[in-house]
Order: sequence, then structure tokens, then C-alpha cells
Amino acid sequence: SRMKSVLAGVEGIRLPKHAELTDRPAVKDLFRIAGKVVVKPKDGYGSQDTHVVGDRGALDEVLQWPSSKQAGYLVEEFVAAPVFHLDAVVRGGRILFSSLGKYVVAPIDFVGRNWVGTRFSNADTALHRSARNDLGTILDAFGTTDGVFHYEFFFDGETVTFGEIAIRPVGG
Repeated sequence: SRMKSVLAGVEGIRLPKHAELTDRPAVKDLFRIAGKVVVKPKDGYGSQDTHVVGDRGALDEVLQWPSSKQAGYLVEEFVAAPVFHLDAVVRGGRILFSSLGKYVVAPIDFVGRNWVGTRFSNADTALHRSARNDLGTILDAFGTTDGVFHYEFFFDGETVTFGEIAIRPVGG
């Protein structure tokens, strides 16, 4: 949720609609508008303990979780688009190297399965350029100029929607 709060209102970065799971009225409104939502832990990785909720009964079950558990979750609109990622080395605010990847299977589908893989490209395509520009905007918003970053986003052929960003340790 900190990622979303830092990036809220940043020009050029589209965020999925979202709400804190503890805000029941906001979650219900989001579900009504989106029709399908993702309930995901605020701290976690690899889609662990992430739930796709596409019907009212499943939403009611999630809303019955104890408030202590709910406090650790964010609810987002389900974005029905392929998931891409830009992996980049950044020094002094300048991208020294980047590669654009597309998940063969969306990360949400990794749960309970072996990781399938990514198709990478270093081609200077319009999407790769757009992702590099977005990464620069995102890092500016966080006041970050150095690191190895993994930026995930959805792309439906027209619109780029922010997924998440993570720093990667060197060599990791």
C-alpha cells in the first residue's frame, strides 16, 4: 500500500483501483465497480497467499477474516492483461541496462505450480521505451537514483497499468 500511496497522483502512472481490506465499504464498492478483485498481502512475494475474488460469496468469506488478518491485505481491481516486467540497472538516475520480459504464465497463476518462465528481449520497442520512461518516473517519485530494479506492469495493447516495483540485490 505504500507503493500505491507514493505513486497516487503521479502523472503518467496508472494505478489499479485499490482499497485496504479493513475498509469494508470501499472494498464492496471496488468489487461492485471492478467485478473481480485481487486480495494480496502487503508484505509478500511470488503471489503467495494472494486470492482472486470473482463472486460475492468469496468476497463475503474474505470480509469475515479477523480484523488482525485483514490489516495485512490490500484489495485491487483485477487487471485482465498480460504481465510484463522491466529489469534495469540504474546509476545516478540513469538506466545503464534494461531488459523487457513477459511472463509466460501470469504470476497470479504461480500459486501451487512450478514457475514457468519469462520471455526476455533487449529490443528497443515502443513498449520497452515506455517501461523505461515509467521506471524513471517511478524512481523519481521515490527519490531513488541507484539500484537494480524489477518493475512489473500490465499491458493490454494500449494501456500500461502499474503492478509493483522491487529492488533486487546485486547478483540476485
